Amino acid sequence: MPSSITPPLGAYATIRMDPTAMVAHLDAQAVEEAGKIRPKTYLILTSFALTSLLSGGKWFVYDVRPVGPSLRAVDEKRGYESDMCVPIFPNEAHPAGRTSARPATPFPYDNCYHWAGLDLDVRVRAREEGFDKTHATRLPAGEQIDMDTQLRRDLGRAKRTRLAREQAASVPPSDHPSALESLSPPPGSEVPAHVVASDEADIFEPPEDFEDPEYMPLVDLWLNLVDNLKQEDIGDPVDLYRERFAIMNIIKRAHERNPYLPTLREYLAPPEDSYVDDSDCDSFMSRTASSYVSEADESELSDEGVSKPKRFRPAKLLRKLGSSVRGLLCF
Repeated sequence: MPSSITPPLGAYATIRMDPTAMVAHLDAQAVEEAGKIRPKTYLILTSFALTSLLSGGKWFVYDVRPVGPSLRAVDEKRGYESDMCVPIFPNEAHPAGRTSARPATPFPYDNCYHWAGLDLDVRVRAREEGFDKTHATRLPAGEQIDMDTQLRRDLGRAKRTRLAREQAASVPPSDHPSALESLSPPPGSEVPAHVVASDEADIFEPPEDFEDPEYMPLVDLWLNLVDNLKQEDIGDPVDLYRERFAIMNIIKRAHERNPYLPTLREYLAPPEDSYVDDSDCDSFMSRTASSYVSEADESELSDEGVSKPKRFRPAKLLRKLGSSVRGLLCF
């Protein structure tokens, strides 16, 4: 049976977070609070993998792209509209008639979409038997590129909407419609029921130290879709971010209650004499190449959603090389 230690890239999978395991190194109150979270099972696409020297093979860090069971949730604060998504074949329904992404093998659900502006890092728990690749439903690289091209335009549209809102907010009120109002749907038009509340937008913000594994959801991952998730049970991606936000707050409160509680990095750190004494070396993570552009890349987008040419920055390159060398000394 072909299997691998880590899940394959470009594969659809189901994941479910384990909140109590994420706070096992903290105090009893954190464990009790985490136990009140009722995690759902979500459908995702593995985008690219990261490496960490901390886990000791117990988990692997992946960037994943949550899949929605409907058109995209409207997110007014971040500028996302319901049509900013790409259907996954056999689903071909889209307001603007966008071409569906076609997996290499039959996809078992007919109501799914890739949403623009959604990706997050998770820690995938290792399994003794590995991950059986024969059960993987993959999205070919060419299909990913075509899909990303469409979603990249959505990132540009969302950025323009936010800029228009900021510009409107800086102009004194008048009797004339603002730029923001001109972007709103006309009265009587259909308003999607699937909307992210404006005061909830912070759930999408990554932690300040986005490479800190303590705040990355620890998840179990399954490649056999049908055996682990029915179509009617596919979790709303927004709820996944709510779960992450909830566990992040539990962890933060625990450290505020007791500053002497170990961070996950400290808890998993090897003995002091087994590594270089450098605070920058407790965790070294490097991203693999990926064609995917997340919302974090919007600074590199023009107003049309097209990538701007990147300038060569020698100083920045040297800093990265120095960080890499220090990371390699952490063994």
